[in-house]
Amino acid sequence: MNRIKYLKELALILLLFFGGFFGVTLVANWVTARHDYKINEVESNLYFINEGEQFDMVITGISHARNFSRQTNHAATESILNKKVLNLGRGGGLCGLHGQQLYLDFFFEKGNKTEEVLFIATPPLLYGTYLDRNESGYWDEPIRFDFSWFILKNGNSDKRWQLYQSFIRKVKPSWLSFKKYSNEPNTNQLEKIDSVKIKEGMRLAYPEGMTPEMLNENLFYFKKIVETCQKNNANLKVIIPPAVFGKWLGHEAVLKKLDQLGKVDNFEIIDFSEAILEKEFYYDHHHLNFNGVRLFWKKYISND
Repeated sequence: MNRIKYLKELALILLLFFGGFFGVTLVANWVTARHDYKINEVESNLYFINEGEQFDMVITGISHARNFSRQTNHAATESILNKKVLNLGRGGGLCGLHGQQLYLDFFFEKGNKTEEVLFIATPPLLYGTYLDRNESGYWDEPIRFDFSWFILKNGNSDKRWQLYQSFIRKVKPSWLSFKKYSNEPNTNQLEKIDSVKIKEGMRLAYPEGMTPEMLNENLFYFKKIVETCQKNNANLKVIIPPAVFGKWLGHEAVLKKLDQLGKVDNFEIIDFSEAILEKEFYYDHHHLNFNGVRLFWKKYISND
């Protein structure tokens, strides 16, 4: 009898503990999620994936993709291309190729449509298998139970830990002081091309090295993106973005593999790695500033 009473009391304590934690988490999430964020203000995706919307273009990739929408870049992108754009790229080491594939699948699962998917094939993304193991993968996303369920069904072996970390984040002071990007254009310019910093940047971009196995693992998820685009009648275009130093390590291997796939699956692959080599169009060695973004769209992508 005492044992039954003990188990009941323990169950009540656990219910109150987890119920309280869950309640605090939801309140903390609401405090931030209720803000009317714009796509140029945050790196998150779930504020902007709604249901039944139509876009002209969806952009995917890591920071070199998201940079096309940061600060005033998003308005410039839509204006120059004359397209309604949704950017699903995520920088800061928060998302790898599997993550990008999952966001795109979730976008279509919610009944959304796009005429074109622009995949920004930065070589560090194609080799960066570690990116999808990041425990902070969803830390800056608001809690959405439809997305959590989607990740539990389709995510990798770290999915439960990543979702747990996302929930835990919501009860920390840093979530309540969530900072947005400035609404001013980033016109900072790279002062000089520094070979030492470029070498160090390359090392940081490939922390686990570069092997054919890493590339093939990520190409598996890229092929799923190809299949998703075909299934949803979205034209896929793949570009390698510019950098002030031109080609990343692994560039030739990535380009060769993508070119082979493009010939089979009928998608366009364009190498822009050396398209813009002037330092005044970058704020660091591989991210375009506001003027660089405008130049890239106008000179190489816009039909006008």
